[in-house]
Order: sequence, then structure tokens, then C-alpha cells
Amino acid sequence: MTNNLDHDELEILWIGALSYYLGRCSPLVADFCEMLVEQWSSFPETLQYRLALIILTRFKEDDIRRAEASAAGDSYRAFPLGERCDRLSWERVRDLIMKRALKEVSGGTYGHV
Repeated sequence: MTNNLDHDELEILWIGALSYYLGRCSPLVADFCEMLVEQWSSFPETLQYRLALIILTRFKEDDIRRAEASAAGDSYRAFPLGERCDRLSWERVRDLIMKRALKEVSGGTYGHV
């Protein structure tokens, strides 16, 4: 899909798209997350790291905002990962990131951490 792009162009494309879709409330979020999961293994390691850092940071922010909104009884607050359905799509991406990290830490096999 992005085979003709050099490393810098690939980073610009994916980080820019990620920035656009994070926090959106749209059916396209699910499509973007699916594409991200499908393409992840083809990304250079540095790009995977940068995307993972952005996504995991956004999860932390989202968790805090949702807890604050729940405590305040505020159901009309905007969240860093969008609405609940959008967050579910991002959770698929986070699951992939965490599985890859576990695999790397365990030396390539699950369960030997």
C-alpha cells in the first residue's frame, strides 16, 4: 500500500493520519484502526515506536478524562479517543501494540516473560 514511500514520507503520512483520526467520532475511525493493524508489521521499527507512544499516551489521557467525567456526571465531554465506539476501535490497535511488546520482551515467544 505504501511501498513507494521513503521512511520520512511514511512517517509523515501515518503520524499525520493518526493525529487526524484520534478523538474523531466517525465510522471512519474503525476503518483507519483496521488499516493500521493490517499495516503495522510493515512499518519500520521507529515508526511503530512513535505511533505506539502517541496512542498509549492518548489512552492515558482518555482514561483520566473519562474518570473525571464520570465523577462529575458529565456525559457531554469530548474524549481524546472519541466516543465509546471509537475507543473500542483504538483498543484493537493498543492490543496489537501490547502483544508485540510482550513478544519482544519475551524473546519472541509468549509466556516466557
